[in-house]
Amino acid sequence: MKIKQTLSGVKKNESLTFSGTFLAVKVIGIITLTPEGSDKTKIDYSFDMGGCVGSIMKNLNQKSVVGGTEGGLANIVSLSEEAQQK
Repeated sequence: MKIKQTLSGVKKNESLTFSGTFLAVKVIGIITLTPEGSDKTKIDYSFDMGGCVGSIMKNLNQKSVVGGTEGGLANIVSLSEEAQQK
């Protein structure tokens, strides 16, 4: 499912926040990059769901939310590694 997102707090090579709403679900994700030496970067990624339906979905199906968050982080790492090789 594609959800229209708004980016905020964008700092090149440092951080960004994305947020959006679909139906009665509000989503927010925060990505922060912290350099660790010349060839490594620590990625902190958090994701949350809120709103009337989002809160219920999150509480009833925590396993899917955690799995989706872990999948999102894996995608971020993969895209970062691909960009580094270019």
